[in-house]
Amino acid sequence: MKILWDLEMTLGYPGVTLSIVATDIDEAMLARAREGCFKPTSLRELPPHLVDQAFTREESLSCVKPAHRQGIDFLHQDLRIDAPQSRFDLILCRYLAFTYFSPALQRQVLDRLIDRLLLNGYLAIGTHERLPESSMLTSLADAPQILQKGSAAD
Repeated sequence: MKILWDLEMTLGYPGVTLSIVATDIDEAMLARAREGCFKPTSLRELPPHLVDQAFTREESLSCVKPAHRQGIDFLHQDLRIDAPQSRFDLILCRYLAFTYFSPALQRQVLDRLIDRLLLNGYLAIGTHERLPESSMLTSLADAPQILQKGSAAD
């Protein structure tokens, strides 16, 4: 996400900044994300020009250049009981809460995520996931896994 912003979006939106908060319960996954080094197969869906511009080769890995790691905070958190205190324009929550959690826990997590979304912000879930009912979220017509927060009166 940060690479796409840095290389594709900043010219069209000068002065607009992007910050990312990434959370995980697993310290090993957070360390791996902080390191930013991946097997080339992990990058197969990125356009080759982005890989060439944003990564360096280090042995058998492709590592994100330091400039594209700035503005990312990595937090050790358990989504079942906590979420960042910030408010967000976009939350990506794919293939965890709404796949593996019980319906009651899904409801709790969804309420917490909605609370962290700004009005008119978006929540993106995985393509095979379904959310508990919410009067605060509306699916986009062409992208049902992206939901927009409106007011309960909408």
